[in-house]
Amino acid sequence: MKKAALILVLIVTAFLVYLGLIYISAASARFSISRISLAGIPNPIEALFSRQLDLDLYLDVEGHGLLSVPVRSLSGQVYLEDKYIGNVRSTEPFTIPASGTRTVHLTFHLDLSGISLDDIQDIVNSIFSHNGEVKIGFDGQVEPVILFFPITIPVSYQFYTLTFSNAPKISGLYWSTTSVIVGESADFYVIVENVFRGSSVDGVLNVIVREDVAGGFDVDANIYHFRVHLSPGETKTLSGSFKTYKRSSTRGFFLKVQWGSSILAEQENKYPPRLSVISGTLSLVEAYWTVGGLRVTSCKVGDEVVAHIILKANNAPIEGTIKVKIRKDIVLWLDEDVKVASFIISLRKDEEREYTLAFTPIEPSGISLRGYFIEVEGDLSWTMPNTYPPRLTVDKS
Repeated sequence: MKKAALILVLIVTAFLVYLGLIYISAASARFSISRISLAGIPNPIEALFSRQLDLDLYLDVEGHGLLSVPVRSLSGQVYLEDKYIGNVRSTEPFTIPASGTRTVHLTFHLDLSGISLDDIQDIVNSIFSHNGEVKIGFDGQVEPVILFFPITIPVSYQFYTLTFSNAPKISGLYWSTTSVIVGESADFYVIVENVFRGSSVDGVLNVIVREDVAGGFDVDANIYHFRVHLSPGETKTLSGSFKTYKRSSTRGFFLKVQWGSSILAEQENKYPPRLSVISGTLSLVEAYWTVGGLRVTSCKVGDEVVAHIILKANNAPIEGTIKVKIRKDIVLWLDEDVKVASFIISLRKDEEREYTLAFTPIEPSGISLRGYFIEVEGDLSWTMPNTYPPRLTVDKS
């Protein structure tokens, strides 16, 4: 009888020890969710409006006991952008290892037909405002089984996952001025912002200065590469300088921003915000004749006559060349050059400068020769009006 009682005591004791070991193994376990993502969904916005959503959940189970313990289920409530979207419960049991860590991959399907359209729209708006980043929340419990009796261990988790891209948001894109003189430099500024809440931005941002070509395809004028690293919520301003030029087809320049092959921003086709380029124009201020330093409209054969032209650079500096001609005004025939000279033009904005060319007429005005006139070719095209004056008549000596 005593032997039977002793055996019974040993069995009860062993059972209680076993039960204690199971409880300790279950209670000492650590549970954490290493990742939650939208399973196989390239576009979460479309999935939300379709009211069907799949989740991938990775549960890390860390054992600190002597025995493996079965787990009946993981269950809880799921939130997107702090909006409740449904309950989930695992259908396949798993175990807590006696020691070490194992990762359990669980997949859940959510039917969002009971979620209001307003809540769906709020979730979508929040995702767009954070450049495609989705905030996923889980609030639930794990149910280990001690013999036939489950216990509950709370598990809560909040995770941010990227869906569209890892690019920053461009919150500003502009030039330091709306117009610049050709050949001068203009500064540009790009404001980049990390609107993600749980992810850093790290990569190369390409800022492209594009030439706006009239009647043709726009071309890259210059490309600037900026290494960007932004913590969540951080904003930086990037800047550079571009030296302008102008061809016959150039309307101006605009900014385009790329992250890899993705275009993040581009200035609209308006002036401003696009940068216009001002080129100088050469104008004739005055043209006249002198003999002996005095202005004249007629002279004698053999006089030294000086033709004067005064030019002005308008709007911007001018660098170029002109050709000045003194020509015979022949009646009923082609006019002829008498004297020709080329001049290099280098004028500051609004500067005026005089250029001269001297000649000596050897025949007077008459039946076949009316007189002489000035003609300019090159960056300025101009011919003296066909009247006398200002054209020059020549008398006999």
